[in-house]
Amino acid sequence: MADHILDVREYHVELFPGQISTITIENQKRPNLIVYKKDADTGEPIPNTVFLVKAADGHSVDEIKTDSEGKAVLSNLLPGVYEISEKSVPAPWLMDAPPQLVTLYANREHSVYFENHKKPVLTINKVDSVTGSPIQGAKFQVWYGSNNTSTGELNSLGVFFSDANGQIVIDNLRDGWYKVTELEPAAGFTIKQPATQEFYIKGGESKTVVFENTPLNGIVVEKYDSVTGEALPGCTFQLKYLGGTSGTGGTAIGTKVTGKNGTAIWTGLKPGTYVLEEVDPADGYSIIQSSETIFLADSGEQSVVTVRFTNAPDGTLLIRKVCSVNPSITLQNAEFKVAYADGSVVGDSNGIYRTDENGEIRIPGLKPGKSVVVTETRAPAGFLIDTQSQTIQIQEGKTVSLTFKNQPKGQLIVQKRDSLTGQPLPNAEFRITTAAGCEVGLDGVIGTSTLTQNGLFTTDSNGEIRITNSVTVNVIEAIGRRIRAVDEQLRKEAAA
Repeated sequence: MADHILDVREYHVELFPGQISTITIENQKRPNLIVYKKDADTGEPIPNTVFLVKAADGHSVDEIKTDSEGKAVLSNLLPGVYEISEKSVPAPWLMDAPPQLVTLYANREHSVYFENHKKPVLTINKVDSVTGSPIQGAKFQVWYGSNNTSTGELNSLGVFFSDANGQIVIDNLRDGWYKVTELEPAAGFTIKQPATQEFYIKGGESKTVVFENTPLNGIVVEKYDSVTGEALPGCTFQLKYLGGTSGTGGTAIGTKVTGKNGTAIWTGLKPGTYVLEEVDPADGYSIIQSSETIFLADSGEQSVVTVRFTNAPDGTLLIRKVCSVNPSITLQNAEFKVAYADGSVVGDSNGIYRTDENGEIRIPGLKPGKSVVVTETRAPAGFLIDTQSQTIQIQEGKTVSLTFKNQPKGQLIVQKRDSLTGQPLPNAEFRITTAAGCEVGLDGVIGTSTLTQNGLFTTDSNGEIRITNSVTVNVIEAIGRRIRAVDEQLRKEAAA
């Protein structure tokens, strides 16, 4: 059998007349070799690593490759000593695991474990020495030195430029010594020493180095949240040059958007007067101070002026709709019109909003300091509209709330019973009006568009007439008195 070892020993057996002689020959099972491959730092399996397996006499036995679980199996080997070594590893790992010798025994599986470090990554960060903002366009050269430090060998990896994030990222490196030199600064900056850094990168470890540039004459804008003090990215500023000391209009130098640390910088500026204007705040914010005038003196020395701007975070309006009888009951589908005090409507639907299933309307992005007028335009079914508008001032970064209460409409039930038996009487006819004599419609609304035939109602099989949405409780009571009067009159007429 292919998975067992051939027993080459010679066996002797003696046979006797009329008897059965038995001989038992056992074969030992060939051992299996299992190789596991994983990341030396994370322990994650590494697939597609190729291993070479050799016997002790040096002859190659086979090549095996790890699967998606970082496992490779070589089955049905003969017992003995074997050497397992890496032949290739996938990117981005180093082939840094040493070979291993193992002894395989019959009837046993044997597992070995290999670990690889990932190839190092070098990150060069280029920043403004004043603001810490990233600088694009600085020129660097990178050299690799053999990790055998006695040779002093240097190999250029090339020339690189910092990107929009002020970074240069070089991956799939070897471990060893590295040298990085800034060759040229970005426009508007000078190199700040040291211009060269040397360091050693270990296998499996990444390295980040920082180089600074000093701005020439420049203007730095810093943008913050007026409530939290946090830096605000995404704010657009425009810089204009007015001339030597003063002027009007000015020449536009250009626009910049604040970065993730809330800063933007103009460098390489000549002396004179400048106007820095915020033209677009960050999303969710309003401009507080729109511009600042700045003077760069002609002193012969570097001049960097920092200007601080703040934005007010927009406010939020919460409108709540509740029942006036039981305020814990919230009302959905109430309609409101929301407008600023100057008459301009809020939102994209002509200022109309409707309460949700929680009886709420939440409107973010409102300008702080401005007053908002809220008016109910339609009440939920079964409730009376609240015609009184409410006004509130929006506060920066906060939620202000208004609560509107709706009074529920009443319900009128007319019951017709036999005075002797108490049984319900169907088909009894009533005319129902208010105390003022106005006829009431089917849905309880007073008006010509909803009247029944002369305000007449007929009791159903249960001897009842039900009218919902009656105007108010006191009107219901007045209607009740009127009903009794009409009923008594009908009784007299019947008796006559």
